[in-house]
Amino acid sequence: MPKGGRGLPPDAPHTQAARTRGLRNGKPGGFSRLFDNAAWHASCRIGGRTADVRKAEGERIPMRKRGRRTGEDGFSLVELLVVMILMGILLSCSFVSLQHGMPGHELRAASSKLASELRLARQRAVSQNNNYVVSFDPAEESYTVWDDDGSDGYRNGQEEVRVVVLPEDIDFGMINFGSSNTLTFRPNGSCNRGGYVDICGDAGLQRRVTVVRATASVSEAKVEN
Repeated sequence: MPKGGRGLPPDAPHTQAARTRGLRNGKPGGFSRLFDNAAWHASCRIGGRTADVRKAEGERIPMRKRGRRTGEDGFSLVELLVVMILMGILLSCSFVSLQHGMPGHELRAASSKLASELRLARQRAVSQNNNYVVSFDPAEESYTVWDDDGSDGYRNGQEEVRVVVLPEDIDFGMINFGSSNTLTFRPNGSCNRGGYVDICGDAGLQRRVTVVRATASVSEAKVEN
């Protein structure tokens, strides 16, 4: 703030009495100064000085280059949308590359699911004290798990039946459970027959799920060509 008054320019009278005296004595300079002071106050902003006042006092005002951002500026909505679209494209490309970089991912998932379904059938056969049956259908690329509540080998309308279809591009290979494609898990924790089933994927990849007859234990492993 300039010295000599509250927000007054350096050449302004220091007191209101001095300005009044100049106007009463009819001095042109007094009225002119009073008018200049009023105009000067009108041009001032609350809490600071305008560029015109700072220029009049001889202060150098830095010029801001057009088109340049300062730290106080933000981003426009269009800029934010462009960044979000680019991030989405990059994430999509990364996801596709990750899928192609993991050969046999779907095959491992299908093999793990089958092994889990067989283990669950054994567990429920023991806990519910009745047979659980798993039958394979190579033609439909699916297998069926059903709760043989009567342990008689026949389905009725009240027994739970669940059909699981293999994913696309995943097929059954060799199914070797003797003369039948049906496994029966018994309440004593055993299975009516042992053997294995192969699941095939792209590029000649195979995985094998094996069932042990005596204990109905289930394991899975990769088949080396």
